[in-house]
Amino acid sequence: MKRLVVAVACALTWAGTASASPEPLTPSACMQEAESAQTLRRRGKFGLALSALVVCGDDACPTVVRDDCRMWTAELRAAQPTIVLSVKGRDGNDVVAARVLVDGSSFQDRIDGLSRPLDPGPHEIVVTAPSEAPVHLRLVAHEGERDRVVRVAFPVAAAASAAVAPSPRAAEPLTPWAWVTGAIGVAGVAGFAYFGLTALSDHAAMRDGCATTHSCTDDEIAANKTRFWIADASLVVGLIGGVATGVLVYRHAQSAPSTSRPGDVRLSVRAGSGAFASVTAAF
Repeated sequence: MKRLVVAVACALTWAGTASASPEPLTPSACMQEAESAQTLRRRGKFGLALSALVVCGDDACPTVVRDDCRMWTAELRAAQPTIVLSVKGRDGNDVVAARVLVDGSSFQDRIDGLSRPLDPGPHEIVVTAPSEAPVHLRLVAHEGERDRVVRVAFPVAAAASAAVAPSPRAAEPLTPWAWVTGAIGVAGVAGFAYFGLTALSDHAAMRDGCATTHSCTDDEIAANKTRFWIADASLVVGLIGGVATGVLVYRHAQSAPSTSRPGDVRLSVRAGSGAFASVTAAF
């Protein structure tokens, strides 16, 4: 009875071992895997092509098929792109506890600095980490490109940026002297216009009147000359006041905050060839 039990147990053990052992590769299966590997490579599926080449490069396959598959394996591994992920946190330090998804599939569970293979072509990469907003980027891997470093940095939160941003400096009021010199400049120009026009008018009247009969008195001639002198002096005063105003406004603009917004009006002073001041409006 004991011998019968032992014999049955041995038979069951042998049967289980035989059923668990893989079936040997046939020449047809090897050829099929080799053809599949070539098709996958042409489609850019380098990872799947390598898996098929491992099968047809097995010792159980015919020599001609096995040798070709092993040669193609070496060529494909040399042509397959590889990338290295470098991830920085908001503080600028390297992040290790980050997960990487490529085209929706898990690619890395942590950042270890190792190079990893990738099929050529465009890919969507998503990098996540605890307490960080996911980073999305699009990458195109090129055939034969090895150890390409892909740098990823988690952005600083908007609230944190606003907290550390310096508050704008308030603009200082324009010095009262600018208004004084501006008023002097306007008065000088107005005086030049008034006395100049008056002098020209009187001069024309004298030329057509008493000058034709040589009856103009010395007082009339002196008064007309005086108006011309006053007009010239008024023009000089107006120019001096305008230049002084331009200088004061320019210095005020230089000391004001550098930030400008649409609608700001800036006054700049230029020297040479006529115009001494210009007004520029930013819109």
